[in-house]
Amino acid sequence: MVRAGLGITLMPRTAARPTDDRIRDIPFAPTAPSRVTGLAWRNTSACALLFAELSKLALQAAGRS
Repeated sequence: MVRAGLGITLMPRTAARPTDDRIRDIPFAPTAPSRVTGLAWRNTSACALLFAELSKLALQAAGRS
């Protein structure tokens, strides 16, 4: 719909295709919107160790290790 000129959308910059000249990337002004994500699991989950490692990786990627 965006390409057809019938709408707008919000999408991550990494998903944009800069070679498409029919779509413009207009970044947000400073103080751009952001989001907070979370990860929760039961301590008794069979994957508890995997989730704990995933949590560590996510914190490292966010610079909060």
